[in-house]
Amino acid sequence: MLLTKKDKKEPSFDFKESIILFRKEYVGAILLEDEEIMEIVKKRQKQESAEKENKGEPAHSSKDFLKEIKEWENFYKDNFKETIDLSKVKMPKRPKGNYRLLIIKKGLTSNQVFVRCKELFNVCKYKEDLNEAITKNSRNPKEHYAVWVQANQEPDPEYLGKPTKDADPDMKIGITLLERLIFELNYYDENKDKREDKEKHLDIKGLTFCTGSRDADGGVPGVSWSGDDSRLLVHWFHSASCYPRYGLRLAVC
Repeated sequence: MLLTKKDKKEPSFDFKESIILFRKEYVGAILLEDEEIMEIVKKRQKQESAEKENKGEPAHSSKDFLKEIKEWENFYKDNFKETIDLSKVKMPKRPKGNYRLLIIKKGLTSNQVFVRCKELFNVCKYKEDLNEAITKNSRNPKEHYAVWVQANQEPDPEYLGKPTKDADPDMKIGITLLERLIFELNYYDENKDKREDKEKHLDIKGLTFCTGSRDADGGVPGVSWSGDDSRLLVHWFHSASCYPRYGLRLAVC
């Protein structure tokens, strides 16, 4: 019995792809005039490219990461008296540019890091309980996790002078308060033997909006070092606040 055009079924994508692979392997070329086949090839190539771009690398596959993991294990042992194993932490793909790797241990809180900072240098915060003040974070340490953050001493130049409501309204690209505090502690740990305070701390001239965190009213925490009275300050801002030297700090995970 002859099939009418109505009775014929459209070949599946997998079937078409198999034909393409057969042609590529045994014929050696795909006819350029076959627009349908070329469209499938392009779609497949785009999919493979996206998968490759988004694929992270396990920490244990790189000697560089192994070294940094050991440094972070020592950091937590020295500062929080905890011996932890970070060897299974998955590493996000390293972004292009000047980024630093932070590893946030499971269960760590902003209050804990702030207390440790207070043991080492002067501090001030405008809300007593940072854990309660922050009601939403783009990342939380339910497990150990790694994140790449923009590593300049000051905020990302691209975002200076831009309010949070414009720069990161959906909390997708900026550092959290916890990450900014652990970055401060880690930066100080590496530079504490330097002569001047301005060499030991972040945000000497400006301030980092921690756009990955919000309070119940949508307010945004900000962190800076005050040279006038030599102390770390945790401020609070409206999402529309903007100042020429204030901006977010990129975080990639």
